[in-house]
Amino acid sequence: MGPTCNILVTQPRRISAISLAERVASERCQNAGQTVGYSVRLDGCHSKKTQLLFCTPGVLMKRLHPDDGNGCNNEVGIADDAAGSANRLSEYTHLIMDEIHERDKNTEFLMIALQDLLEEREDLQLILMSATMPTRDLADYWCGVGRRRVLQQKEKLEKDRQQQQQHQEDSHGENKDNEVA
Repeated sequence: MGPTCNILVTQPRRISAISLAERVASERCQNAGQTVGYSVRLDGCHSKKTQLLFCTPGVLMKRLHPDDGNGCNNEVGIADDAAGSANRLSEYTHLIMDEIHERDKNTEFLMIALQDLLEEREDLQLILMSATMPTRDLADYWCGVGRRRVLQQKEKLEKDRQQQQQHQEDSHGENKDNEVA
């Protein structure tokens, strides 16, 4: 992991998040809580150095919609919530949702919230993983999300290709002029 990379991985069950964090930390010759950690309901093992955090979808939903400071959930409204979501997850560069086929109310709400978040945060990368869900179903569900960004990237690639082609044509023409002289 690079120094600026900060990854959050959801696991559908608490035991999965904890055991995966411990396994990955072990593979990195570390203890959980250093660069690899976990956060599940009523338990957590992470620090300011943690760059790979395993959690449940419920914990991620809580991070998207934190308390307003007085112990009650802030119910300002969808527009305010969506705008604030980008700020609340700004520390993450990548979100990985594993076992996406295991759908429950938290996962469903999370996917809706993440669609809005992706429209606001062009720097955020979302990876959806499922061993059993057909790719077509995921693609249909997420169709259009980030489409503006994809079109902008496509336009940029086309412009770069045209500039490169023009440069090659210019260089080729100069070579012919040099051969004639």
